[in-house]
Amino acid sequence: MHRIRFAIIFFVPLFLFAGCSGPTFTQPTRPSVKDSQAIAEDYSHPMQVGKAAILVEVANTDATRTQGLSDRENLKDGQGMLFDFSNTQTPRPSFWMKDMNFDIDIIWIANGKIVGITPNVPAPQDSNKLPTYAPPTDISHVLEVPSSYSERAGIKIGDTVRF
Repeated sequence: MHRIRFAIIFFVPLFLFAGCSGPTFTQPTRPSVKDSQAIAEDYSHPMQVGKAAILVEVANTDATRTQGLSDRENLKDGQGMLFDFSNTQTPRPSFWMKDMNFDIDIIWIANGKIVGITPNVPAPQDSNKLPTYAPPTDISHVLEVPSSYSERAGIKIGDTVRF
């Protein structure tokens, strides 16, 4: 009984939300650039991260959070995707790099401050071996930016974030 309860408490949140795409046991039903039309990119929402001004696309629904940056070809400096978890009951979502074509930095945000940075997360070489990435503490938002951009822009833990 305790094993079942542990499995439910530990694994259900892990499977519900994962950055670019959630772990599933069936084929994903989300749109794919490879299989359908191109995904609209809308990096028009300004935000301030420390001293860096970034234009972001906002992922604030289950569908947009699941799709994330999957199947995109690249992300330019000064652009990012902001995952908004403030309307969910998932304080520690796990991310994985399913269908990612480029490396990223993952910036973990809580209460308008950066609480962690996972730099240089590599695009997967083997789609059957996808590590997961989790925040160091509860978060409300996650920002994905190009790999090493955090360092180039001087973004660091403790910086203020304004949407």
